[in-house]
Order: sequence, then structure tokens, then C-alpha cells
Amino acid sequence: RSRVRSEGAGRWLDAFTWMALAIAAMGWLAAAGPRPITQLPWLAWRIKLLKLYPFRIADLVVPFTLAVTTVRWLSLSIAGAISLRRGTFAAAAYTIAFIASLLWPGVDRNPSRMRPQVREDWIASLNWIRAETPRDSLLWMPDEDWAVKWFAERPEYVNFKDCPQDTAGIIEWYERRVRLAEWKRDAAADGHFSADELAMLHEQMGITHVAASRMGPVDLEPAYSNESFRVYDLRNRNVD
Repeated sequence: RSRVRSEGAGRWLDAFTWMALAIAAMGWLAAAGPRPITQLPWLAWRIKLLKLYPFRIADLVVPFTLAVTTVRWLSLSIAGAISLRRGTFAAAAYTIAFIASLLWPGVDRNPSRMRPQVREDWIASLNWIRAETPRDSLLWMPDEDWAVKWFAERPEYVNFKDCPQDTAGIIEWYERRVRLAEWKRDAAADGHFSADELAMLHEQMGITHVAASRMGPVDLEPAYSNESFRVYDLRNRNVD
């Protein structure tokens, strides 16, 4: 009877996993189509549909199912080899996994995903922006985007993780990302970013400051720099 219940639960989990993958595929299809985004047919309905977080169920269900399937396979192979009841082995494996998940240090202890020195330099750069730039400054961070508003207390031109929730806002958020990607592609074609090209960010998009680590070389003297980051004032045309 226990075996029948276990197999039934396994079939239910498999079905739920396939359902989660199907929902994720529907989300992908809702976003697929021609670019720019304004050319997508049934745009308003697609944007409303993409707000539904069931599309992200697969992010949780797939690794969970993989873990359960692994324990199930080990229960059949290893438990049989050492003459241990499969249920006993599975219970022990799940208990060990649960305890390990509580004790294992999680990535949320450093949500920036940066090395300690880089994280310290990043916060120092944002603190400098907060202290030395006008309140109406508009920022662009091409390499990092963690906790910008928290430390700098300044708005960003666009942030990948900070997507608006209204239809017009989502379209503008997407178009700004495309605009920056096209600028970066064209500006980097000759191997460096000139002061005139950076000035275009200010003149065409209103961006006043850029904080970068990998973008370069840049033909503009930074207003602030440390070992990891450089902050450029796009209103300053002094060539380095």
C-alpha cells in the first residue's frame, strides 16, 4: 500500500512538473514576436498575461522534481544494494537534505553577488553619487545594477530588475533598454567610447551620470573612481 501511495505521488509530481513547463512555454510564446515590442499583435493582452507569475512556477518545480527523482532513484539502487527498506532510505535522504538546506549558507546573505571588495567599491561609488550629484540626476549603470536607488537615492534611466507594472510603463522600460543596447553597440564599434558619444546619452536620453566597471575604454575623465568603478559626469566634456 505504501508503494502504491508513493507511485501515485510520483505521478502527481510528474504531471504537475509538466504543467509548470507548459505554462512557462505559454509565457515564452506571449513574449515572442517581432521587435520593437510595439509591433507585437494583441500587445495589451500579452502584457496583461505576462504579469501572471504562474509563468515562474517552473523555476521552483523543476529543481524540486529533479531532487525528488534523484532520491527516488537512489532509493531503488542503493537501498536495494545494502538491503535497506526503500522508504527508510528515502526518509533518511530527505531528512539530511532538509538539515543541509537550513545549515548551508545561502546566496541571499550577499544579494549583490559581488566579491567583498567589489561590493565595498560599488557602495562607495553610490554613496559618492548621493553626496555629490544633484537630486534630479539620472543614472545609467551598464555593468551593475544592484541597490542603486537604495544607496544613491537617485533615479535610473532604466533598470532590468525594476520593471513597471502598467502597460505604458512596460513599453517605455523595454524601449529604453533597446535604445541603450543600440547606442552601446554603435558606440563600441570602433573599440572605445568617445566623449561625444557619451554626450549623446545626456542630450538624447537625459542621462547625467554613468557608473561603470567593464565598459571602456572611455575618452572622458571620471568625476569619481576607485579600484573597481568609475563615475562619469556626462555634463563634463573634459577629454581624458
